[in-house]
Amino acid sequence: MNQTHVVFGANGALGYAIVNQLVKEGKPTRAVVRNLAKAREILPAGAEIVAADALKLAEVSKASEGAAILYNIANVPYADWFSQMPLIADNIMAAAEQSGAKLLFAGNFYGYGHFQHPPVKEDHPLAAHTRKGQLRNQLEAKMLAAHQAGRVQVVIPRMPEFYGPNVTNALIAPLFKAALAGKKASWPANLDQPHEMLYNADAAAACLLLANNAAAYGQSWQIPGAGPITGRQFLALVYQAAGKPLNVGVMAQWFVRFGGLFNGNAREFAEMMYQFAEPYMIDGSKFAAAHPDFHFTPHLEAVRHTLEWFGQHPAA
Repeated sequence: MNQTHVVFGANGALGYAIVNQLVKEGKPTRAVVRNLAKAREILPAGAEIVAADALKLAEVSKASEGAAILYNIANVPYADWFSQMPLIADNIMAAAEQSGAKLLFAGNFYGYGHFQHPPVKEDHPLAAHTRKGQLRNQLEAKMLAAHQAGRVQVVIPRMPEFYGPNVTNALIAPLFKAALAGKKASWPANLDQPHEMLYNADAAAACLLLANNAAAYGQSWQIPGAGPITGRQFLALVYQAAGKPLNVGVMAQWFVRFGGLFNGNAREFAEMMYQFAEPYMIDGSKFAAAHPDFHFTPHLEAVRHTLEWFGQHPAA
């Protein structure tokens, strides 16, 4: 009987947290990564670590042998999304179909476009106005069609911006490193718009609840976090926990667009800055009704854990 939980993208922010949660729960866990050295440094000892290129179906299939559930948490830089993400998604879905494993595909809210009536529910129109949002909709539609056809069981948790240990992207890591150093941190677009922020350990625990609930499959589920918070409020917690005076500024949209003239990832991020310029609030009542005992970690507590991790990993 297949029992192994196989996590693709295990070195990333959410993959790392899912591997840690699986090991904590005593589940047979296989972490699939590209960078073995990094994985051996950050992932828990209870996980089996294997190297595989998600762009190659043969390697994905081999890594998926004996799997009960595949977690597609794999990500690539924004500039590579259109050339790589569809192939990665196809390969992992094909491996799930071949092995008979269930599939969790980590989603986000890009596919909604501008939030029409926040806080938004799962039935919000898929009205993406960005290229990346349209791509996410295409990938989700393909997977749900495979589920409806009986080829593979798929569940899609949709989640907002992550923070937490090992969240080392170019938006989040500089905020925590600046606070630890007592320097100025920059928040995108608008410091005073409400925004959802999700602690990655909570995201992982929620994903495991969905992945292990047969009734959850064939649907999308919104996982909002501990409550909307403005950039100014969030950074106030970060600097408070770091014991440093608040020192924040705004990363202006024109500045990011200008940077996009020279850097592909900056150009792709500029397309998504509307999420920080407008109210960005999620209705998580569907998930809460299905899992009434689940509680999100308060932001201040989660911020403290995150700062502790960055203090221990200054090169992150």
